[in-house]
Amino acid sequence: MAWKKPFFKRVSSKKREGGYWVAYLSRRVGVIGVIGVIEVIGVIQMYVISIGKGIRRTPSPGWVKRLAGCMLLLGVLAVAGGCAHMTLTVKADYDMNRGNPVYVLVRSVNEKAFLTESYQDVTGIVFKDPPDPSILAYQVIVPGQKQKLRVEKPADTPIGVYCLYTEPDEQWKMMLPQPLHSRYLILLEKNRIMEKMHE
Repeated sequence: MAWKKPFFKRVSSKKREGGYWVAYLSRRVGVIGVIGVIEVIGVIQMYVISIGKGIRRTPSPGWVKRLAGCMLLLGVLAVAGGCAHMTLTVKADYDMNRGNPVYVLVRSVNEKAFLTESYQDVTGIVFKDPPDPSILAYQVIVPGQKQKLRVEKPADTPIGVYCLYTEPDEQWKMMLPQPLHSRYLILLEKNRIMEKMHE
C-alpha cells in the first residue's frame, strides 16, 4: 500500500502562507501553547513516519514520555486559561436610575479602600486620564438591558462593582470577595445594586 504523507504535511499552501495555523492557535492558547502544540505534532509525525517506513510498530518509552509531557503542558495551559477570566451578567430593571443609563465600573480593590472610598472618589476614577490601573471594565448600562462583562480575575484581590446612580442608595457598590467565582449575576434595581447569584 502506497505511503501517504500525514495530514499536516498535506495542508494547502494557502493555509500555510502567513503562519495561518500559528496565528490561529496563538489566539486560543498563547505562544507557549503554540509551542506545545507544535511539539505534540512533531512527536506524532515522527512516530507515524517511522511506522510507515517499517522502523517500529510499538511506541518506545522515550516517545511516550515526551508525548505525555507535551499533553500535560497543554492541559495545564488550558486550565489556566479557563480560570483567568470571569463573567458578570448585569441585568438592569426598567425603573433603574429613573429610566436613565448608568455607568457600571468593575475594579480590583482591597477591602479597606472599598469601605472608605466615597462616591466622588469613584466617579473621579472613571474619567481619570490616563485610566486607573485598577479598572478591569466599565460599561454604560441602559434600563431594561442585560449585558455580560468579561473581566480578568485578580490573583488575590477582591473585586468592587460600582453603579453610578444619579441618586444612589447606600448600596450603590458591592464587593466580590476572594475566592472569586466564574460567573455572577448582578441586578441593578431602582437606586441600588445587588448580587443575585454566582457559580
